[in-house]
Amino acid sequence: MEQVGIVINCRSDTDFLEEFSIAADMGLTSCQISVWDPSLYTNETALAIRGAVRETGLRVSVLRAGYTGPCEWNLTAGPDTVGLVPEAYRARRIEQLLSASVFCDKIGVADLAAYAGFLPENPTAPADGPVSACLRYLCGALRSRGQNLLLETGLETPVALLRVLRGLEADNVFVNFDTAAYLQYGKGNPADAVRILGDYVRGVRIRDGFYSRDGLTAGAQTRIGEGMVDFPLVLGLLKDSGYTGPYTIDRDVSGERGRREAAEALRFLSEVLEDL
Repeated sequence: MEQVGIVINCRSDTDFLEEFSIAADMGLTSCQISVWDPSLYTNETALAIRGAVRETGLRVSVLRAGYTGPCEWNLTAGPDTVGLVPEAYRARRIEQLLSASVFCDKIGVADLAAYAGFLPENPTAPADGPVSACLRYLCGALRSRGQNLLLETGLETPVALLRVLRGLEADNVFVNFDTAAYLQYGKGNPADAVRILGDYVRGVRIRDGFYSRDGLTAGAQTRIGEGMVDFPLVLGLLKDSGYTGPYTIDRDVSGERGRREAAEALRFLSEVLEDL
């Protein structure tokens, strides 16, 4: 069966050995580590992660890098606050992604994922050129370390993202495909997005959710298998596109409830994947 992993959030109090051990005991084989606070790119954090990998055998497939400054996950303030599109935060966030690249070296991870932001549908929009230039620069910096840049998906239409990816003309730029975000932000459906972006998929985050109900807020996230994502169709299309990497469960719920939902998601995914 295909590999299944889980997203582990890095916070100041994260016990990586405990989190990795729980995941390994469940039968998971990999994880994506999400670091939203760039101040955590320390030697201490790197040693903790490397120690957890060594003790458990769980592989870190992707480092998901966040930013400082406001990020509002909605359809009103989101375009002005998320990722590299907002000019006011762009330069600082590029520096933070370069720090994330150095941190990837410390923990032995080659794939760095980040949000570019709400990429404009119009290729002549003012932000389009500067954002593409920044992404091209980042691809070059990461290439020098043998790394890949994975853009998170769902804040823009898949066609807009395809345009940007092709325009970069970089051999180390891919996507970390989010199965629910296209629904939540009203940018399409995940099945069509796979048909458009399948050649670029290098990581997959398994999430479920609904369309926005008011056109202002993002659609609700829900337990995996209880939302609008057609997982047999989407995962089948990913397989047909040639994707062979891990399917990473991403449900931002902690504690006992988080462990229970992760176990439920693993059972659900196992059944879907076995039937493909």
